[in-house]
Amino acid sequence: MLRTLPLVFAASTLAVALTFSVSSRADTIELSNSCSYESGAGCSANCTSGSINCSVEAVDSCAKSCTEKPSETCTTACQKECTTTPASFNCTSYCSDQCDTECTSNGECGAATHTDCVTACQGQCSYTCSETPASTSCDTNCDTSCTATEDTVCSVKCQVKDSTTCDITPATCTASCSGTGGVVVCNGQVVYVASSAEDAGQWYISHLDGQFDIGKLTVTSTASCTGNTCTDHTTASCSASPGPSRTTGTGILLAAMACLGVAATRRRKSA
Repeated sequence: MLRTLPLVFAASTLAVALTFSVSSRADTIELSNSCSYESGAGCSANCTSGSINCSVEAVDSCAKSCTEKPSETCTTACQKECTTTPASFNCTSYCSDQCDTECTSNGECGAATHTDCVTACQGQCSYTCSETPASTSCDTNCDTSCTATEDTVCSVKCQVKDSTTCDITPATCTASCSGTGGVVVCNGQVVYVASSAEDAGQWYISHLDGQFDIGKLTVTSTASCTGNTCTDHTTASCSASPGPSRTTGTGILLAAMACLGVAATRRRKSA
């Protein structure tokens, strides 16, 4: 019998070091900006009609089509916060913090619910910020973050319009969870149904956060036997640091997912 030990991919957005660690939450890899990859046990619990949000599947194309300029109000407030706490300032986080207000003040931007709007807005923030190379400059970070904020209405409306052709249903979601796939969940909503961990990783990198680079992967193994029963305990310890290259992005997320599969306890009984 194979029991997969849980692995949490704890990732802050953009320029903060990432760490993989063992957690009690099974079959979950925590991603950035309130997102996670869910597979195996418990995955299908996410597959309800009210928790499916197809909008984010179009965030990349919609973000590229919006061309608003950052407002002076946003830029001034952003730079004040950035210069006060430069070490902890994060482009995606600052933009995402504005989503609640932006959605409320703009009639949810055409989305069915407030949560739908906020999820689409956060996707817009994550994509736009990850498309810009990480920087320690408050001017650069705030220009990018506030541009993403100003594009909220345009991007969310675009995502909502494009989501009318989405084919994610509770049935397809459940089928993927029951097989070799899983789901990408953001803000408590299913935004992508993946056929495999690799599929989920490639989608996440291209749609939400491309700034990852592979660090190191360490696997250790010990075995113990009692009578005719032997148990092989394999654990994975992964760590990573962010990098500017999008070409290595898929690698780090897939490495995390590989860790999830490698970190297992195998129990075998002799015939």
